[in-house]
Amino acid sequence: MAFSFRRLVIGVLLSNIAGGVLFVVLPLMVLRRDSGPLLATLIIVAPLLAQTLASFGWGALSDHLGRRREIMVAGAIGAAVLYLFFPLASPTVLLLLRTLQAALLATSTLVYALTSEGTTGTVGSRLGNMMMWGNVGQLIGVLAVFPLLTLTTLDSTLGWELVGVLSGATALSAFFLATAGDLPRARAEVSLGTVLQFRRQRPVAFLSLATFPLAVGNYAAYTTLPVYLNDGLGKGGFFGMPLSPVQQLGLFTIATTIIAIPYCLWAGDLVEGVFARRLALVLTPLLYAGFWLAYTLSTSYLVFFVVWAIPLYPLLSIAATRELSDLTAPGERGRGIGLWTAVYTLGGLVGGVLAGLALEAGESYQLVFLQATVLAASGALTYGLVIARTLRFRFRDPADRADAHPPT
Repeated sequence: MAFSFRRLVIGVLLSNIAGGVLFVVLPLMVLRRDSGPLLATLIIVAPLLAQTLASFGWGALSDHLGRRREIMVAGAIGAAVLYLFFPLASPTVLLLLRTLQAALLATSTLVYALTSEGTTGTVGSRLGNMMMWGNVGQLIGVLAVFPLLTLTTLDSTLGWELVGVLSGATALSAFFLATAGDLPRARAEVSLGTVLQFRRQRPVAFLSLATFPLAVGNYAAYTTLPVYLNDGLGKGGFFGMPLSPVQQLGLFTIATTIIAIPYCLWAGDLVEGVFARRLALVLTPLLYAGFWLAYTLSTSYLVFFVVWAIPLYPLLSIAATRELSDLTAPGERGRGIGLWTAVYTLGGLVGGVLAGLALEAGESYQLVFLQATVLAASGALTYGLVIARTLRFRFRDPADRADAHPPT
């Protein structure tokens, strides 16, 4: 079947409908069941443990089989089925179901490997375009279910309607992914002994490891915001409008997603330049550090809303993926991108757990945000060291030029 980028985009759009909705609903549903801040943060980050293992595992499997589309279809179908059990689950069982679902949805990492292998336009513009449509799907999802965000529990009528929408959209995404076709590629001999071997070993490994402290800090902040909204920041409503914390978090998500849509296209074009994307990898963690410092120093609702609305992750992710598309051969790309994603999600797991434990022990929100600031700044340092010592801002010798193969 001939490859259709349009059908792949539609599949990604539909599969992303649930992403923003779950970030808004699940942690605050857990808090309403009096399960405490630790479980509220774990419902966001525990699935990252599954993603840490699965994103790399799916990448390795797709490299070995020489096929990516079928794996993505299977993941979407399994995730769609699991949504139907959400209203029946206690908070602890819901956490387990969501973790299993995250392992299946980690197949979405393959979308970016597949996108980098396309044949039209530059790699950066294709990656930016794909991430843009993912954000469009997330925006559609939050807007579509916003009237349902007055729900009190998932086992209510509104809760069943919500999971029905999420399950249906995810199942429909499987259909479009199944009919999108695939690009021809050779199978790679991948074994336990070679699964972490790459054409440019050190740059791939170090670029992935460099993102760990940033991810720890980011998820410490990401997972703290819903709890803070519920316990204090959102008590006065959304700029005086009497909206629930769930609806307020929905508006936070809507704002950042609207801005991310054109931002992704800009980022995709920007990172096509070697110097620009490597500079972006250093500056993005510094900007994150500035964001979390603003959260540390302020209790203003306006400051929290404006800072949250500015998207940074698309630039970081697109820049890293674009770099990895140059550092890896086609038969390694699923694993290379999967490794970076795995390290980022592992850092997210650690950050969310640490934040949850700190809040459970009575630590202040501002202190958690301060810790996130320090960790994000450390991420700028680790990326800077990798680029200075391993990648370099410019190619300086013939060996580097030979390795910088044109996009495939």
